[in-house]
Amino acid sequence: MKATYQLSERTACDLTNISRTGYRYVAKPKNDEPLRTRLIELAAKHPGLGYLMLHGILKSEGLVVTKSVPTDCIVQQDCKCAPRNVRS
Repeated sequence: MKATYQLSERTACDLTNISRTGYRYVAKPKNDEPLRTRLIELAAKHPGLGYLMLHGILKSEGLVVTKSVPTDCIVQQDCKCAPRNVRS
């Protein structure tokens, strides 16, 4: 829009209701390959452990901080220890 209509960044963002910081935002690529490989190794070595125990092991190794990271990796890898939303 800036180039087409030759507007300033501030004017273009005001017209489109986008914050200027959001306009300039560039996502950082995530490199979670070491986490994924370690998670697969742990899941294969300890098949009875759930994702919370695997999270604890990964946290003690310094690979992960929040619980959502291994959960997302587990769901994407389709492991057997994936959390299930089953209610009876």
